[in-house]
Amino acid sequence: MEHCKTSNVYLYVPSLPVIEESTNIKFSEYPTRLLQKPPGDQVHTQPLATRTNTSLTCSIPKPNNYQDVKDFSWIRTTPSPNWSIMEDTDKIDWVREINTYRAVPTTKTSEWVREAVNEVLGRVNL
Repeated sequence: MEHCKTSNVYLYVPSLPVIEESTNIKFSEYPTRLLQKPPGDQVHTQPLATRTNTSLTCSIPKPNNYQDVKDFSWIRTTPSPNWSIMEDTDKIDWVREINTYRAVPTTKTSEWVREAVNEVLGRVNL
């Protein structure tokens, strides 16, 4: 990620994330509720996440290194001031956002965006 300012990033990555020439970047784990196998998916043989009555179990490869960001612009041994872990108060309530989005009527200008998002949301069972 290069030349970014003031961004919130939700990330699942088994490798190490890198920023460069960026400031005020906040990282959080990508929501496991959104890591589900799309219906009819012929590519993945196992779901990424499975819902039971009491919990959500993920079969995603570990580890998730979203919190181990390397800043190529900060070569000192002290922590980089250019990024941080996102506070809970800054995180999106994904269930609320998706349900709100689904409730908004379609307008002609946003119809193609809505179709694309609904395709993705159709893969998510909240």
